[in-house]
Amino acid sequence: MKLLRHLITSFCLVASFVANGAEQATSTAKCAALPLLQGTWEGLLVGDKLNKRVTVAIAGNALHFHRDRNFWFETTITLPADKDPKQLHATITGRSPT
Repeated sequence: MKLLRHLITSFCLVASFVANGAEQATSTAKCAALPLLQGTWEGLLVGDKLNKRVTVAIAGNALHFHRDRNFWFETTITLPADKDPKQLHATITGRSPT
């Protein structure tokens, strides 16, 4: 669970920088308002000695994080326009059974 918090925090930081650069927030802004985040992102977890690949896919306001069949989660994300500094709110809607 600690790893999940680090991943969400990292993603939120990146999203806030993109949100500040895009200046496209509205009162009902969703991630769809940020086309730079849309798509599939692949990489490695920092400090993971096994070098397991991770995938983050963003479509509209849905974010899917996947490391393997035993560690994944799905979220719905929103970008509240009235927050300063900018924020990304994520609600976990599904996760791996472990």
